[in-house]
Amino acid sequence: MKKNKLKNRKLIFVVVIVLLLLVITTFFVVKKLTSISEEGNQSCQNKITTREINSIPTQESQSTRSGTVKSDKIYDSETKIYHQTFEDEIMAAIAASSGNSRVQYFNWYLRHPCPGDNSCYLNNITAEIVFTNAGYDVSGSEEGDAFIQIANSKESNCVDASQASFTKYVAHSPVILSGKHWKGVTCGELTSPNTCNLSLSDGFDGTKGCFSVKLFAGNKEDGKVILNADFLSLIYTWSWEVEELGEDLAEEIDNNQEEVVNGPT
Repeated sequence: MKKNKLKNRKLIFVVVIVLLLLVITTFFVVKKLTSISEEGNQSCQNKITTREINSIPTQESQSTRSGTVKSDKIYDSETKIYHQTFEDEIMAAIAASSGNSRVQYFNWYLRHPCPGDNSCYLNNITAEIVFTNAGYDVSGSEEGDAFIQIANSKESNCVDASQASFTKYVAHSPVILSGKHWKGVTCGELTSPNTCNLSLSDGFDGTKGCFSVKLFAGNKEDGKVILNADFLSLIYTWSWEVEELGEDLAEEIDNNQEEVVNGPT
């Protein structure tokens, strides 16, 4: 009788051990399969992202981090127009590969709307940007192998920036030697039409709420020229008309501006 009880206990012990081993094995198998599944999903996502980036066009959301006031309001008594300059920090970058040129779109929502309420328009848009040539051709790139274009209020598409129409350049890359970069501020002065001297008729009045932007980085001959662009900020000047001022008020404004520049007499 005692022998049977001992045998049963041993059998129960063995069964428990086997069950524990099965539970542990099942746990690790499930964990491994989950890990493989997650890696597969991540790999798939990365491939999709890569395809989207490599395809032309791609669309990215705008990343405006902050805005600053660059100048006080300045009144031009001859034209009866006010001017004020602002700067929005932009976080956007685009890079060609050895096999593909790339293009990217986003919508720019100004951090500072027009301070006036009569015939507002942007009279200048300037980009702070870094262009880099990662290609191997020692002769370098050509002008315009990378560029930024911006659509006016009528041309912009605040829902899908890639569907906007682009006519004006805010940046147009200069010649850049292999392995070198160019950093500066530009309003597209190397080409035309640009955003250096805009008027009310150019349509940058902000009535749509956004301005659509296009970035292009070029590749030539499988890597002889590979352009990258790091978009740092946009500097823009609002202009707006004022109602007819009386002579006394106009003179007072002029005197105040002179005092700010020259100091009190």
